[in-house]
Amino acid sequence: MAKVRKALVIEDRADWRAQLTRLLEKKNLEVRAVETEYKARAILQSDKARDRGFALIILDLRLVEWRDELEGMKLLDLTDRRAETDNSKVIIVTSHGGVLEAREAFGQHQVFDFIPKSSDDTNFDFYELFQERVGKALGEYDSQQQSDD
Repeated sequence: MAKVRKALVIEDRADWRAQLTRLLEKKNLEVRAVETEYKARAILQSDKARDRGFALIILDLRLVEWRDELEGMKLLDLTDRRAETDNSKVIIVTSHGGVLEAREAFGQHQVFDFIPKSSDDTNFDFYELFQERVGKALGEYDSQQQSDD
């Protein structure tokens, strides 16, 4: 029997959270979705079995729209721990990050990918790009799981 792969979605906006959850469920992932830094921190710091073993962690950088702060960046130390212990692949999905945040995320943390929610490029298709990157991340996760077994 195949092991169920899990994903954690950390996204403050209900519409995006629902859409990302649907896309991941189409990839046969069991999805847990939270909307605040506080809830995400509780899960990422937990050692309970239900809070462990995420194949993917999808992280928005701004978790409170009215704040001029990128709360998601504060969670990267915790996602690094999951990347090390559980081989979790972290994908940042955001409207609010730029080159500096991407550089920090890749340079100082274990981030698999950084996907903007929108682009000035008229050929940009977030959903197509998201599905492609999730597929690559899951492929790498599965390979690591097989080599660990």
